[in-house]
Amino acid sequence: MKAPKASDYYSKADDTAWYANTLIIAANNGLDLPKDIDPEQTWTREEFTRPLMNAIATQVGLPVVKMSPDRIADTDKFANGVDSVILGAFVLNIAKLDDDNNFLPAKSITRAEAGEEIYDALAYLKLVNRRATYPRTVTPIR
Repeated sequence: MKAPKASDYYSKADDTAWYANTLIIAANNGLDLPKDIDPEQTWTREEFTRPLMNAIATQVGLPVVKMSPDRIADTDKFANGVDSVILGAFVLNIAKLDDDNNFLPAKSITRAEAGEEIYDALAYLKLVNRRATYPRTVTPIR
């Protein structure tokens, strides 16, 4: 059996790049990335946040979001509109608004911002998984 390579899943992936193993993991865990994704391209904040939230939804689902998009000042700047996936990123504190309540969805995301979103997403997943291990019913002590 041959070891998987990133290029087995993504046509523009470099099998020797630092991200290669991450793409293999993503492909084998249901992350819905385009097969022709260019890992070297610059991503906008919206382009990064949306698949990150979809990855969370694939793993544990997303809660029903009760947040008005009115809180976001630049809703007109989102390429795909403000939907429950994007709102969920704010409700779960994975994505942040600036001091003027702008997300700046078309702005290129920095590695630091991407790292912060991933860190916050992993913290949410740990919280959900910890809650899932608690017993659902309590057995009375006799």
